[in-house]
Amino acid sequence: MRAVGGRSHHRRRLWQGGPVYAKSEVRATTEPAPFPGDQPGLLSPSTQRAAFTSNEEGGALGVAMANPWDIPPLAEIGDMDANAIFVAVGRALTEWEHLETALGQLFAFLVGAQVSYPNNEPAMRAYGSVVSFQGRASMLEEAAAGYFHSHPSESFEDRFHQIVTVECRHFSGRRNDIAHGRSQQAWQRDGRTGHFLTPGYHSSKGWKIGTTPAPKYLYTSKEIGYFREQFEDLYDKVAGLVNDMMDVQRASSNQTSP
Repeated sequence: MRAVGGRSHHRRRLWQGGPVYAKSEVRATTEPAPFPGDQPGLLSPSTQRAAFTSNEEGGALGVAMANPWDIPPLAEIGDMDANAIFVAVGRALTEWEHLETALGQLFAFLVGAQVSYPNNEPAMRAYGSVVSFQGRASMLEEAAAGYFHSHPSESFEDRFHQIVTVECRHFSGRRNDIAHGRSQQAWQRDGRTGHFLTPGYHSSKGWKIGTTPAPKYLYTSKEIGYFREQFEDLYDKVAGLVNDMMDVQRASSNQTSP
């Protein structure tokens, strides 16, 4: 796959163009909270130590999930250091922002603009002006409907649907979990404390109502690292789609040129 530009590691990236600004604040509590829910089974001491010292390993979670974007089972063993949560959150959200940039460049291509900066700036700014990701996804889908009407390609249309309509839409929920979660130190069933990323207590969607409220998700740096890798893979899929469509368009233009 030929990319328009690259980042400093092995994955090839679309050229980003312009400065990147990031601002985040994560608050940690000093008083451990009770371990939420009644979780069956405890890990062995050696597995506990590995889980405690694990720092955003990423990769497979070792749990059964129907879809890769599903919320994993509540983590039982947290991180020993809250900084593992903070670092994992920052890395995951950075990867999602790279993905958003690639999606903006996909939008620019679909509406007939050039993909590279500064010629893509009007389309990129229009894409970024839509507040919610679901709104931006709808914007992409409508642009794609117009593009594929005049440039029919079942292969590209199927790839677009799978990447944007299925995967990006679903993974955006996990991005929101990470972006709006908070670091919480909690007592574990083994009598020790660990650090987890949980929904804020004000989040009505994040907590199940009951005698003992249970969070919708309970992530450690391992779960966050897993989703970071998924976001990164999504970037590569979007970049591949853009570059492949550009190659076909360029080849078509060369054939029709006098």
